[in-house]
Amino acid sequence: MKNQQENLEFPVQAAYFVGSLVLVNKKDEILLTKERNNYGIWTVPGGEVDYKDKEQFLDTAIRETFEEVGISIEKNNAELIDVRISYAEGDNPYKENEIFIPVATYIAEFPEEQEIKLKRSEDETERKYDVEEYAWMKPDEIIEKKIKTHKNFIETIPKIKKWIKDNDYV
Repeated sequence: MKNQQENLEFPVQAAYFVGSLVLVNKKDEILLTKERNNYGIWTVPGGEVDYKDKEQFLDTAIRETFEEVGISIEKNNAELIDVRISYAEGDNPYKENEIFIPVATYIAEFPEEQEIKLKRSEDETERKYDVEEYAWMKPDEIIEKKIKTHKNFIETIPKIKKWIKDNDYV
């Protein structure tokens, strides 16, 4: 299932499309990040698909991971583990109109030879998207400690755990 380029189709009323990447280290922990503008929500690296460049979900996940935490992942090392329809939460302006956000989530081994470098924008208007902090956590800890995260990410945790088990991380 590695190096999948998906042809996912969604109805027109999608607000935008998101690609995200779960990184798993040798301790079976996943990398969580918290952006300054994200109301204290912990999530995995990811962001909006850039359609003007005809970007695919996987390309987005890899690009956003590099932009947010400075980690490079090769396409053939990432595996699609989940596709969900997420509805806008919190203060998202799309929440009132019940417009959805398709999210494709990939997973890959954390390249231990690389070092995390958090995004720091020079442009003041872009600083709100900077990653404020990061943490490594086991998937069960996220649920047990009731870490503030997106509902659709919580629903992806069983698939993350299965991937870890199937790839001899446990």
